[in-house]
Amino acid sequence: MDRNWHVVLSKSATKIGVCYGTLGNNLPSPGEVINMYKQYNIGRMRLYDPNKDALQALRGTNIELMLGIPDKELKRIASSQDYTNTWIPNNVQNYGDVTFKYIAVGNKIKLDDPYVQFLFPAMKNIQTAIYNA
Repeated sequence: MDRNWHVVLSKSATKIGVCYGTLGNNLPSPGEVINMYKQYNIGRMRLYDPNKDALQALRGTNIELMLGIPDKELKRIASSQDYTNTWIPNNVQNYGDVTFKYIAVGNKIKLDDPYVQFLFPAMKNIQTAIYNA
C-alpha cells in the first residue's frame, strides 16, 4: 500500500468554525474572542442569539457567521410577520459589514419539544422577511 497519499480539500472545506457561547461568568470580551478567532485562523462562528456586542466586534472581520434565533423567540416570530420583518433589519441588516452565512431557526429542537410547533412557521416568516429586506 502506498503511504504517500494526500487529500485535497477546497478552501471552504478547510475553514474551522467554533460556537461562541455567551452565557457564563468571567468570559472574555467579544473583542478578545474575535481576536482569538483571528489569531487561530478560525473563519466561522456560531452565535446562538443576536448578541449586540458580539455582532459589533464581528464588523469587518470576514468571519462567516451562523446567527441563531433563540427558541424563546420562535413563537413570536412564527406568529407575526410584522415582528419578523423588524427582527431581520435589527439583527442582520444593521450589521451590513458582518458576513452572515446562515440564520439558524431554533436550537436542538426535538419532536416532543414545546417549540416544535413554531419551527416551520418561524422559518417561513424569516425567509419572507429576508426576501422582503
